[in-house]
Amino acid sequence: MMTINDYVNIIKIGIKATNDESKLDSRIIERWINSQRALWIKNRAFKGVISDEKYYQTLKEAQVTPSPDRFVEWSNSSSKYLTTAQIIPSVLNVKGEYLIKSCRTSGLNGKEISIVSKEDAKHIGLGKFNNSDLYGFIYDRRLFIKVPKNDYKAALITNIDIDAIFEQPRDLSMYSNNGVISYNPDEDPYPISDTVWDYIEGQIKANNFSMYNSIKEDGRNNEKDDRA
Repeated sequence: MMTINDYVNIIKIGIKATNDESKLDSRIIERWINSQRALWIKNRAFKGVISDEKYYQTLKEAQVTPSPDRFVEWSNSSSKYLTTAQIIPSVLNVKGEYLIKSCRTSGLNGKEISIVSKEDAKHIGLGKFNNSDLYGFIYDRRLFIKVPKNDYKAALITNIDIDAIFEQPRDLSMYSNNGVISYNPDEDPYPISDTVWDYIEGQIKANNFSMYNSIKEDGRNNEKDDRA
């Protein structure tokens, strides 16, 4: 399995083969790769054909705390809200739905948290058969969880795991909760399949390479004009 650094080096070799100047910042190439990856996944998800596990990453043991008062008007005698203590990395969104495969409380017997829209969260979970379920939604780069007030186990929720397709995979490396690292870009596989990489490499060669070379050529022409 290949890391993001391996893929960046492949692109650098391609640039060097077509251009004498190959000192392009690795962070720029990584942005190219992330952008093309996100575009490919969004196009596939729009058609309803996202199924490859390789695209997903897990944000592990994200800390949750009682929510601030922004949703106090939604609370009632049977429910309250928790929220992630930190903002979470951006999750890809297609047609108003976040590409989250699973969200659950951390631990061996984690309880599933159903992801819904912010609007639906206000009214869901009030029925006879679902009033003990957990519901979550993303708002303002945080994940909020609607929990039943009368469930003592809900009061013990301190951390959650989120399996999702994140827009910038490296962002997960900034999370180290309870000593657990969600992603190490220098060691962990970059979340794509071989098929997606073939697409990404082709798009970068067709678009980013030519754009990069054009910008460099414009810079050389400007230098010539300045010396004239």
